[in-house]
Amino acid sequence: MSEVEAQFVKRGLWVNWSQGSVMGQTLTVDSSVANVVVALLAICTSIGTAQLFNLLIFLYHQLRAHGQSADGLYWQQQALLRTLPTPTALFADYMKLWWSWRTKSKKALLRSWITAVIVLCYAIASIAAGISTSYAVDTTNIEVLVDSPLCRLVDVPKLAADANASLAFATGMIPYIHTYTQSCYQNTTTVPATCRNMYIQPKVLLTVEQASCPWQSSLCLDGERPAVSMDSGLLDVSEAFGWNLKARDNLWVRRRTTCNVLPLPGHSKQVDLSSLSNTLRFEPLPNEQGYAYLFGNYTDVPPEMHPEYIYKTSQLSANRTKSYSSTSIITRARSNSFMWGLNWRTLDEMNRTDADVALAFISLNNVLYHNPVNDPLFSAHRDVSYGTAPLLHTEYKSDHLAGAMGCAVQHQFCASQSDSEKSCTQLGALPSDDSSLSAQFPNLTGLQESLMKLLWAASFLNDVTNGASSEELLASGLNMNGLVTELPDNQWVKELVNWENYAWAGFQIMLSDAAIGPITRTELADSYTDAPATAADSALCQSMKMRKAGGFANVNVFGLAFILTFSAIISFINFFILRFLIFLKRFRKSLAPRLDRWVNDGIFQLQRRAFEANESTSWIDPEKEIPTTVYDTTISELPTQRHTIRRSATAATLVDKSSMLKWELEERQPTLTESERSLTARSDASFTDRGLVSQGETSLVQQSSSAYSR
Repeated sequence: MSEVEAQFVKRGLWVNWSQGSVMGQTLTVDSSVANVVVALLAICTSIGTAQLFNLLIFLYHQLRAHGQSADGLYWQQQALLRTLPTPTALFADYMKLWWSWRTKSKKALLRSWITAVIVLCYAIASIAAGISTSYAVDTTNIEVLVDSPLCRLVDVPKLAADANASLAFATGMIPYIHTYTQSCYQNTTTVPATCRNMYIQPKVLLTVEQASCPWQSSLCLDGERPAVSMDSGLLDVSEAFGWNLKARDNLWVRRRTTCNVLPLPGHSKQVDLSSLSNTLRFEPLPNEQGYAYLFGNYTDVPPEMHPEYIYKTSQLSANRTKSYSSTSIITRARSNSFMWGLNWRTLDEMNRTDADVALAFISLNNVLYHNPVNDPLFSAHRDVSYGTAPLLHTEYKSDHLAGAMGCAVQHQFCASQSDSEKSCTQLGALPSDDSSLSAQFPNLTGLQESLMKLLWAASFLNDVTNGASSEELLASGLNMNGLVTELPDNQWVKELVNWENYAWAGFQIMLSDAAIGPITRTELADSYTDAPATAADSALCQSMKMRKAGGFANVNVFGLAFILTFSAIISFINFFILRFLIFLKRFRKSLAPRLDRWVNDGIFQLQRRAFEANESTSWIDPEKEIPTTVYDTTISELPTQRHTIRRSATAATLVDKSSMLKWELEERQPTLTESERSLTARSDASFTDRGLVSQGETSLVQQSSSAYSR
């Protein structure tokens, strides 16, 4: 029992139809590539959320930019928003602003905390988004698509015609089925990890309940409901067995097995085995006695060989054997065109046209029990004493050499006829061959027809008889050198459920083996399998999903594309709106004056005004993102100590205007007329005479004017 090998895993892009055509887009890559993808997604998410935050801050700034008089807290908040800080930096600075203005500004707490809390939530959401990107890459117990060049489909007639192939098939499957059944089909609340690393659904869940007698009442023990029914229900082959199918190509399969313990009185007979040597697989001793069980007739055995002896057991062998053994046979209600084992028919009381009939026999042999057993199959009440007093021991021996059970096996198949409708066969006997089954569905797609053939073969080769024929007995695990402490009264039910589980485990393994390649089980597989003959067969070989625990990762293409596209679009919008478009004159004119306030709150414009207020120099381009000085000049550092600025606002404005005028005159100096020079001089005298400028400022303007005139 092992997971699918790495060489049979499809790498690259494929569609997981169980998740839809969009969300199911999957990219299977090696783990090393997955690590790079995870890092890339984390980076892109970080970039995208940061760019989105910048856009939101820009919009928030524009929403607040009303242009009216406001207190210092408002203007500092606007300046802070203009710097486009990170969410955490904005949160911290908003808290600082609140603390500084808490006693000087009205509603400082409300005006600061609401925004701060929203920003903090955004920061947390950004972290969550970064973490959630890892979900776009699945690295744990992922679903992979099988891609094997060894894919072949079992041909049941070929298997039946070749005894060596049949034996190779059975011996190749039995060890894996046994191990998987024992590990994964136990009645536990959790499935072992090894079982979750193989198939899409680790096991088929059965509905087990008491049932009415499946035959005439004479072949059932007393009781109103003496039988037990094991029903799988309709199993979606996509969900239960991992077939990667579109809704239109989907199929369903169901099996219900109803069994009971058969009464032995009137149906068992002591016989001389030496007269039946031709029907035994061993050479009996002279006059060796045994028991024959009469629950049907072999159709190909001559009368002198007693075809009514369906099962025979040796009393001598039973007395020497301290373990259980079992065997089984099945007859089909619908005859096949090929022969599988000996043909036989049931008793008239057991004849069913709507079910296949199986018989299972358990040789109880010389197994002893510490306590009496009331189970109807393992019934043991015969005292066996040994030793002498006071060391006298009493054990209990089975009431019969063997026990018998009969089962009615019924099948049902359904096929999707459209995306929302399906048609089903009646619950009944298995069709005689796959063609007969497909003929009941006139509108099958090619893929459905190929899969229906495989489902029929798996149903034919895996039923309740497999477990009995393989001697899969839970009671054997309780046997210690021919001694069993006790058995519960429903041990026969446990054995039946285990056999049915065994059959479904074989069903699962056979389906996956078809996609991977039956030759991986046995070298003779090519003798009873067919290579894909049609495009539908080839498509079926590419449609099996299994689980893989390590070495690979699945990247959700939708998630990958969404994250990359989102980050790219947000980054593009942010770049063109905040870094380019808003500084184009045409764009600015259509959205002014709010954009003017965005520019004025910029750090370079704030710095310009600080230098101008400190009488450092004159500047141009106040409407642009980055202003510059009129000349290439050095600027003194802004003072860190508080001082009084003596120059009036009017004077500062006049100086700025004069400087601007002189800068324009400088550009036009070669073509400057005499009248323009005169205008400049009169302008200098005019604003000086108004008495609004200090003597130093007047001197500065006059010197500048004289210089430009020269």
